[in-house]
Amino acid sequence: CGIKAGIKWTNDIICDEHKVCGILCESSLKCSSNGAYYNNVICGIGLNVNQGVDFFEASGLENAASLYTLTGKKTDKMLAAEYIVSELDKLINTDFSVVISEYSSRCVTLGKTVRLIRNNSEQTVFAKAIAPDGCLICEDENGEFIVSSGLVKVRGINGEYV
Repeated sequence: CGIKAGIKWTNDIICDEHKVCGILCESSLKCSSNGAYYNNVICGIGLNVNQGVDFFEASGLENAASLYTLTGKKTDKMLAAEYIVSELDKLINTDFSVVISEYSSRCVTLGKTVRLIRNNSEQTVFAKAIAPDGCLICEDENGEFIVSSGLVKVRGINGEYV
């Protein structure tokens, strides 16, 4: 759509400081009858395509947007889905280190001071890098530490998506 997009660690796509897409992946390691292990991954992607500003206001989603609200043009949902699938297909057999490198280059969270919210406590940290396994490497007054996905919500100091 010609919109510059970035990734908010771990799984949101941000355009013009608004969330337009959320991604959730779940995986499980299983053992086959012959003793070999294999990994199943299920990926859900929610992309805001043709919703108007009124939809987000009525839903209380002031930090959300759609391709339509960002471009002023309606998008064919099937074409958008086909594009996403074709891009994912290119990644299926790509070395994960290449994926992490690309992810890091597009991650809008990195290089910023952010709030980690976990277990009803809040901590201000510096988002330093993405680890080889996709975790967020943070730093505070006590040094570096790793944050795993699913354990935290990441927001900017003023509550914005970063």
